[in-house]
Amino acid sequence: MASDGDSGGAAPARRDLVCVTGGSGFAGSWLVRLLLDRGYTVHTTVKNLDEAETKHLQALGGTNTRLQLFQMDLLDPASVRPAVEGARGNEFLEPAVKSTLNVLRAVKDCGVGHVVLMSSPAVMVVDEDCWVDVELLKKVQFWYSVSKTLAEKAAWDFAARRDCRWLCLIQGWYWVQY
Repeated sequence: MASDGDSGGAAPARRDLVCVTGGSGFAGSWLVRLLLDRGYTVHTTVKNLDEAETKHLQALGGTNTRLQLFQMDLLDPASVRPAVEGARGNEFLEPAVKSTLNVLRAVKDCGVGHVVLMSSPAVMVVDEDCWVDVELLKKVQFWYSVSKTLAEKAAWDFAARRDCRWLCLIQGWYWVQY
């Protein structure tokens, strides 16, 4: 993908460009549709670029000019950058926190006894008192890490205030919050 800036740094953010990770999933594809309907240019990540995974996205209006699909390997951080480059950073933040809290509220309201939260290595939490520096992440425009960190902090706070029993998993790591 060509960037609007020089090749040595991140492309400047475009006001109309947003990135949706997991765009081929149910929630992601609805978000892609909503953003396209509102006139945004959308970069979305998918596991595979094959027709079986992307046909429903290609059928959306505006896909010829305003939708670009990026194959992303969750285990390869470098595969994320092309999709995110040039996107508006703050588009990640509110949806990440809001969606996490929406799920936790529904779980609590329905009386579910235990919750498993799949964390991200982007958060790099040692324990509930030791988090990455969100302000530094914002400064270097690592918006995905900012959104994941804020969402997970909100989840920990929600669980603590509402006496939720949950398990938080990070690839290769785990701990239990009672």
